[in-house]
Amino acid sequence: MNDIQAALGLSQMKRLQKYVKRRHEIANHYDIEFKNLPIKTPWQSPNVFSSYHLYPIRIKSNLENKSQKQIYEELRKNDILSNLHYIPVHRQPYYENLGFKKNDFPEAEKFHREVISLPIYASLQDEQKSYVIKTVKKLILE
Repeated sequence: MNDIQAALGLSQMKRLQKYVKRRHEIANHYDIEFKNLPIKTPWQSPNVFSSYHLYPIRIKSNLENKSQKQIYEELRKNDILSNLHYIPVHRQPYYENLGFKKNDFPEAEKFHREVISLPIYASLQDEQKSYVIKTVKKLILE
């Protein structure tokens, strides 16, 4: 790390608690709004304090006529910068070369097919958060 990177990091550390607090506010609002939808929201142990680096929702496989990929694409079409996470480790080229195959770890595969990360960052405005919630509800329930 050079001096400029260190200085930038130190300046960000001064705002860290404020950023994490805001992410918790957004996550709590998402939790409340998505509670009765056929999706699974992130669970946090009461003994852990998350930074909410990501807010991954899982699209339940019994959702009629909607796949994770369809919902993801619709979110992107609606200017919601969601992401798909993560390709299971055993499907990375290094591990495939060691002999691991698709479906060797069915729960990891299932997670990969179901998860979408929603926007969660400190500067996410309340209007943007409300738009994300409204759009997710519309896509899940329509």
